[in-house]
Amino acid sequence: MNLNSPFKIHLVFFGLLFVSLNGLANDPQKTDDLSPEERAWLEDDSSAQAREISGGELRWVTPDKTLNQYRLENTLTLNSDSLKSGWIDFSQCHYQLDPRIAVEIVYGVNRTQNLKVISSQLIGSIETAEDHITLKDIQKNAQICISGKTKVLNQLSPKHYKMLRGPYMRRFLDGFYPMQVTETIRWEGVPIKLNDITTQSALGYDFKVSDTELIANYWFEGLLKPFYEFTLESN
Repeated sequence: MNLNSPFKIHLVFFGLLFVSLNGLANDPQKTDDLSPEERAWLEDDSSAQAREISGGELRWVTPDKTLNQYRLENTLTLNSDSLKSGWIDFSQCHYQLDPRIAVEIVYGVNRTQNLKVISSQLIGSIETAEDHITLKDIQKNAQICISGKTKVLNQLSPKHYKMLRGPYMRRFLDGFYPMQVTETIRWEGVPIKLNDITTQSALGYDFKVSDTELIANYWFEGLLKPFYEFTLESN
């Protein structure tokens, strides 16, 4: 990890977790579309190859490492009530999911409301609960889009706020794959400004910032746990 990065990463546990419920090794028919690397990990009980890829520590990678791989897009929209309540609206799309018997997308307990599936492709069945969504019989390159409300905006002082995100990961057995996360944060009509973000690109991340929107792209493997800080503007 680049310690001189203009973007701060802290180890906090709020937001989305992506957890595989069942492996595929006991079902040969489910492994037909796996890559040689995925098949090797399944067939190696020691999981040594997976551990050599990543043990969970954050590593920035170049965008080409994530081409045609699992990708996550988040859009978070603050409204006039967000500064008081901490709740914001979100939509989230998971693209090019890995083939699995079952996967559970888990959100923070007591920090999630109104979970809804907007669209999906190549997924056998979907079960929606209060704070998680279970996907079953997932085919290669499946995708799903979800919307809801999440309580992730924390007031640090009368004029300062922090939005905690992640952890984001793409995990298989004991290893972590490269992935891309795109987060778009919008605060039009909300009297705040974003702190400590540079528009300079570097290995593993890129930011585009305006007065009312941030588009952040991350390319990494391991666990990504970013946060964003805002300051209330004076009238």
